[in-house]
Amino acid sequence: MGQSFTNAIIAATKEVILAAGAFRSPQLLMVSGIGPSATLEQLDIPIISKSEGVGQGVWDQPLYSVTYKVNVTTQSQLLVNPDFIYKATEDYLTTQTGPLDSAGGNWVGKLILPRDIRSSVLTFLLTKGWEKLPQTLRSGLSNLTISDLAQFPSDWPELELLPLADTTAAVTDTGNYFSVSIAVLATTSRGNVTINSTDTKDNPLVSPNWLLTTTDQELAVQGFKRAREIANATGITVGPETSPGAQIQTDAQILEYIKQDLAPIHHASAACAMGGNNDSNAVVDTKGRVYGVQSLRIVDASIFPLLPPGHPQSTLYMLAVKIADDIMRDN
Repeated sequence: MGQSFTNAIIAATKEVILAAGAFRSPQLLMVSGIGPSATLEQLDIPIISKSEGVGQGVWDQPLYSVTYKVNVTTQSQLLVNPDFIYKATEDYLTTQTGPLDSAGGNWVGKLILPRDIRSSVLTFLLTKGWEKLPQTLRSGLSNLTISDLAQFPSDWPELELLPLADTTAAVTDTGNYFSVSIAVLATTSRGNVTINSTDTKDNPLVSPNWLLTTTDQELAVQGFKRAREIANATGITVGPETSPGAQIQTDAQILEYIKQDLAPIHHASAACAMGGNNDSNAVVDTKGRVYGVQSLRIVDASIFPLLPPGHPQSTLYMLAVKIADDIMRDN
């Protein structure tokens, strides 16, 4: 205890299992000599295994939002109203109820919607939270985009609608706010992860490349219009749109706003993608074993061959259970 070591060797008797996540797992492979040859040679890292797919082909689902002032109490009060914060804290500590008993994203039906519209809005959100772009907005897509989207399975949703009983925009008053966030799920842009240092204390270089393609841009713009439709259908909005504002109307204006508002929803995947041994971009096999070396597996979202639509947590659980079974069988 209390000692520090600058150099140490830790030996595994059976195998090493890497689970550092979508960005750190490819970083650790590269600094260890497994990765694209150009990257390793540039940093004078001895090449153990040339694997051009490490850090390449990252899938992600960018998020952006539209915000409105509303005529019902929302979670935005937690940021500005001391009395509301005190009551919410007391309710949670004494009876585990109130706005602090759940995350903002599933708070809509429970607390902010008036009873006369709650059923219809909840029905919409529960059945249409994931959807393909409605036909009324699909007419705004180019033939190229329609062709690209047709490459996805017929039941693959293109958008996720995330209503939030809060503001995603900076506000200065004590009003109540509501946001509709949109995640683009049928993306054709791909990011990458690389390194410019051999020191793992230095962060990897991540280029998500959100909305790099025309297809993603067009889908995002129409998704923005869909968010406006949903917000205006709730019957609870008050006054003009808070963010970005009613002055944003043309597709070019909408796209520029989206680019400024984009945020991660922390779904990045596929930086060490799974694939067959005849796939030059595959990093691991179907058991998570890294090609080109022995006794090394990866078990995290970086090995997804693609990013499923929606939230990947349950998919990752399934993957972990499957590979855990492989590990026990192999050992």
